[in-house]
Amino acid sequence: MPNGGSHNCANCKYLLDTQCTLRDVKIDVPYWTTCRNWNSSDSVITDVKYAIVGEVINGVIRYGEIPYYNGKRPDTVQQPDGDTQVILRLNNQNTLLFGTVKEYLEFFNNAQD
Repeated sequence: MPNGGSHNCANCKYLLDTQCTLRDVKIDVPYWTTCRNWNSSDSVITDVKYAIVGEVINGVIRYGEIPYYNGKRPDTVQQPDGDTQVILRLNNQNTLLFGTVKEYLEFFNNAQD
């Protein structure tokens, strides 16, 4: 189990094999994915899916949740200097790279406006 907590798709009553029965979508990374409906008795879909990610800044790691963008999972990658960047693969040819989780969240929030 990741340090991000137990509130992930792998521990959710809606996950059957790799399929979320509530959202009717495949969950590729169930231990590192969550949503606001996690184990909820309410079957109304709330919000988007979230990637549970680790972010290292100045040698300190923290875990958090960042929203999927248009159904695409953002992920974090470690850079040679040890800090974390967020990578978003939009398709086979287009990839966006953000210097921090904060930068990704700013992009996400601006894209929603």
